[in-house]
Amino acid sequence: MNSGEFERATAMIEQTLAADGRFAEGRQVELANWLGMGANWRLIGRLLPSHTNSLFTGGWLNSLVHGRPADAEGGMLPWLSYSAINFIEGVVRADWRVFEWGSGTSTAWWDSRVEHIHAIEHERQYHDQVAAFGLANLTLRLCEASEDYVGAIDSAAGGPFDAIIIDGEAPAHLKSGGILIFDDSDRAAHRDSLVHLRDGGLKRIDFFGLGPSFLYRKCTSVILSDDAILTLAALPSEKRSCLGPTISQAMGE
Repeated sequence: MNSGEFERATAMIEQTLAADGRFAEGRQVELANWLGMGANWRLIGRLLPSHTNSLFTGGWLNSLVHGRPADAEGGMLPWLSYSAINFIEGVVRADWRVFEWGSGTSTAWWDSRVEHIHAIEHERQYHDQVAAFGLANLTLRLCEASEDYVGAIDSAAGGPFDAIIIDGEAPAHLKSGGILIFDDSDRAAHRDSLVHLRDGGLKRIDFFGLGPSFLYRKCTSVILSDDAILTLAALPSEKRSCLGPTISQAMGE
């Protein structure tokens, strides 16, 4: 797999699993991803109209290779559902200021699109990795104590913010017309938080679907203070995405 010999590695995995089912214990997802990489994608792509295999053009296969969210060229993506990424990139503006709890590849994605991003990280390893990106528009803080992490937005310069990723106290710091991005919102543990936001008068759009690096379906919710931002989105025929072309665009219609 590391040398890019995906089809050969797939055959080895199949043979090993046939001989010893315990080989998969504790690494089922990793092996499933590897088997996905080992499919005959060259033949599949040859049978489809040019540039219409979204697993290639959207970077999903590349994200399996890199083990992180990646577009078709290896550039960094947020770890959100693809449908949410598609929506968010259609409304984001260059003058936005963004606050992010947690940092990673999403931080790099935002940094190239907005005026400034203020990211809080509670794990030193991830803090150091993101710091090494050398992002031009980023303020990155390490808050290892949970109380400092949760309350970090209260002292963050530049608020209120146009987009926030995500915390229960976030609405008080959200600009009118801004968005709150709540990933993995389909998890039962987040139900009460979403009910709290709904009961507070905020609107919610749920974006279900495939996300980078995994085979499963997930949900990213975008919480709106009002619906004015919806008027900013480009018409579907006009939208160009970091996730590649639609079939209509690829066919030159």
